[in-house]
Amino acid sequence: MKTIRESCMEFLNNDDIRKDIREVLKSIITIVYNEIYNEIYLYVLLICFYNLVLIVIILAILFILIKCLYGTKNV
Repeated sequence: MKTIRESCMEFLNNDDIRKDIREVLKSIITIVYNEIYNEIYLYVLLICFYNLVLIVIILAILFILIKCLYGTKNV
């Protein structure tokens, strides 16, 4: 009696099965890339813009705190 692993290996060694699996995976990847990526592209750009603005704000606060720490009057 064959184990499940041996049965799966025999099943996957068939060239027709491999081609069918590749076709199914290609179609799934195409759907994911074309549909989902195009929908979240705007959100990814917004997150990048938000991060840049946040870094600028943090650097500005750091600059103000350093000036206050060293006691300069021109804040």
